[in-house]
Amino acid sequence: MKRKMIGGFSFIEILIVIGIIGILSAIIIYAFSGLRDSFLLRGEKGRVISLANDARTKTLSSQNDTAYGIHFDADQAVLFAGGTYATGTIGNEVLLLDDRIEISSIDLFGGGSDILFKRLTGETDQIGTVEIQIIGNASSTEVITINSNGGIE
Repeated sequence: MKRKMIGGFSFIEILIVIGIIGILSAIIIYAFSGLRDSFLLRGEKGRVISLANDARTKTLSSQNDTAYGIHFDADQAVLFAGGTYATGTIGNEVLLLDDRIEISSIDLFGGGSDILFKRLTGETDQIGTVEIQIIGNASSTEVITINSNGGIE
């Protein structure tokens, strides 16, 4: 009686293929998570810049005959009216950052965590930088620069 060889894969070959697929999947997922974090960080930076530009625009247009500014906390930026920031004031526009993002450093001339724009010119004395980053990942950082003419980059 002759034995016929039946083609197929052995258990070891199947395990090797599954292992290779697992390693490739892990590499791809890791690369995409870094890309996702990068897009998230840039998006949050854009939202903060937009809020600051709104404050400057409201100041330049003399909305409500007052100056506007931005206050920074670790997890939020707040657009406020008047010369000083007060927590919980009606009319404050609070921009909560994504749970994975934090404001890690505020380095403004004169210290503090507020930028106040001057009426008529839109300039500010609080020049400097504000850094935002992915929480727990200091290498994923974006810098917002505030210059003396009130420009935000």
